[in-house]
Amino acid sequence: MFKIRMAASWPVFVFCALALAGCGDSGNDQVKIVAGEIAKTDMVERRLGALALQFGAIQVSDERKVFEMLRAYLEENPDIYGAAYAFAPVELDGVVVKSSPYVFRGEAGFVERDLAVSYDYVSEQWYSQPVERGMAVWSDPYFDEGGGDIWMVTYSVPVYDGDSRLSGVLTSDLPAPEKRMPSLPIQNE
Repeated sequence: MFKIRMAASWPVFVFCALALAGCGDSGNDQVKIVAGEIAKTDMVERRLGALALQFGAIQVSDERKVFEMLRAYLEENPDIYGAAYAFAPVELDGVVVKSSPYVFRGEAGFVERDLAVSYDYVSEQWYSQPVERGMAVWSDPYFDEGGGDIWMVTYSVPVYDGDSRLSGVLTSDLPAPEKRMPSLPIQNE
């Protein structure tokens, strides 16, 4: 039986602060914005957890199948900007093989990209932290150059096989308000 440990370690209030920073809205409007952002993060955690269970149960290894599953996930979840499945690196014949199918919303529809071509995803916070902690985590806000090419936050869930070996990391991206990013000081723990 495979397991997923879920925990929202990224402070939801930071994402809410991003939504509010620089707003000229009245107090009631700001409360509505915060409530909406909290609802989005809760939705992402529940839905990505359910998708992670599917990935673990069927032991996905075919990249084309991964792209199809991620596209279907985004079609069902319009508030989510992008989703990836970053396979745990494997060594084949002395060569380390990496692959990370990523689907995101482009101007003309869904865009598919392999993040392993763009950068070394293993060193990125959205991959390394859930692997190191063995549980789901929210990233700090970041600009995803070479991926979705926007400011975002990522919720990442490590996926394990039936023998408790890491299969990969499944992610959901929420856009962060780009124009508000520089004015909000964010400190890592």
